[in-house]
Amino acid sequence: MRFIFSLICLITFNISAQEVKILMIEDKYSNSVEEISVLASDETTKHGEYRLYEYDRLNVTGYYSNNQKDSTWKEYDYKGKKVVKEYNYRDGLLQGEYKEFFNDGNVNISGKYNGGLKEGHWDIYDSKNNIFESGDYSKGKEIGI
Repeated sequence: MRFIFSLICLITFNISAQEVKILMIEDKYSNSVEEISVLASDETTKHGEYRLYEYDRLNVTGYYSNNQKDSTWKEYDYKGKKVVKEYNYRDGLLQGEYKEFFNDGNVNISGKYNGGLKEGHWDIYDSKNNIFESGDYSKGKEIGI
């Protein structure tokens, strides 16, 4: 019985899974290379992991779902090692937590997005991790003091 259930799950997964392939797009003028997962059946549809390298260093990582940015995206420092920005997308719009970091890893800016617009409380910190500036947003507009 367990074997039949596993087999049904495997068949269902294979039917719903879409085959992807990786495209490498090089831009010699900007010294960058994009590594883009696309549907094997339609190379114009981005679907899967995305990486951008500039001067042979990792610059941006993310994920596409049916041509729209989705999940967590990260931007890296000039060495391609430390995360300097981290944010989320859902259905191609910024959604959820947004953070920028200092070189030491401490948070510089934090807030949230809802449907691509700033929403709720946002803080900007100084290099000693003290709140430097603070404010609230509603539908992308500052509210209050």
